[in-house]
Amino acid sequence: GVDSPYWCDTMYNIDFMGRIYPLNTYYAPEGYYFNHDIVDLPGSKMGALVTRKPAYRDYDQPLETSIAIYDNYGLVEIIDINQYFDQSTQINKNSLPGDMHFNTIEYYQPTNEIIANSRSTNGTYGFNLATGELDWVYNTEAGENQIVKDKQLTVKNPDSYHSTSGQHTALIDTNYTNTAEQFYISSYD
Repeated sequence: GVDSPYWCDTMYNIDFMGRIYPLNTYYAPEGYYFNHDIVDLPGSKMGALVTRKPAYRDYDQPLETSIAIYDNYGLVEIIDINQYFDQSTQINKNSLPGDMHFNTIEYYQPTNEIIANSRSTNGTYGFNLATGELDWVYNTEAGENQIVKDKQLTVKNPDSYHSTSGQHTALIDTNYTNTAEQFYISSYD
């Protein structure tokens, strides 16, 4: 059901004719809501952005987003994104201190990674699907606020790069040849 204009705790499989398949239903983990985006993963797996449930109608607390991994409609694990970030600092002027709000996720097969984008940190992150660990981050404005500086990617041609602050999505750009060693990210506001 839907508890607010932003979150829900159940996702249904619905075909183009509007038929609901109740056996093919995803339930948010206890204490979480589904938030924004899902992605198909190898095999019968699916990844979904989930956000910790705020106190009753308390929309002024920081958001804590994680990635829930499902296999055959059953929850397998939760990748806790928040462990990698300093929860006391404000990264984006439009978010609360400690806000880890993610907008999009994508699967990148050459590296077996989930690519996640956060508007509140102005960053894009690569999580290893096999381990759940953070492999890399490209963060345009976090600077000293970021705990995992050693995983920071660099821009190959910085003079021709223009940062998008507060982007809503970042995707692997398929107009280029992408490999495990080099890939192109496009971000959009």
